[in-house]
Amino acid sequence: MEELFEKLMVENQMEYKYLIFRVLAEKPKTKVWGCFSRHGDKLGEVRWFARWRQYCYFPEVDTIYSSGCLADINHFTA
Repeated sequence: MEELFEKLMVENQMEYKYLIFRVLAEKPKTKVWGCFSRHGDKLGEVRWFARWRQYCYFPEVDTIYSSGCLADINHFTA
């Protein structure tokens, strides 16, 4: 299954088949990750959601996702 995502961890960046996650901010205990398409468009952010005590995905307005993109987001946040 790992080859499906074709991920590669580089300093402060995680690459998947369809998406790239980059660290945007480092807080004392958590990080804020930007989610970008392979073309460089910002699609959203992954950040800590205190009420649920886990990282969650916060999409930008008017973004559309394929099942492959959603699988990448799911794998990243899991």
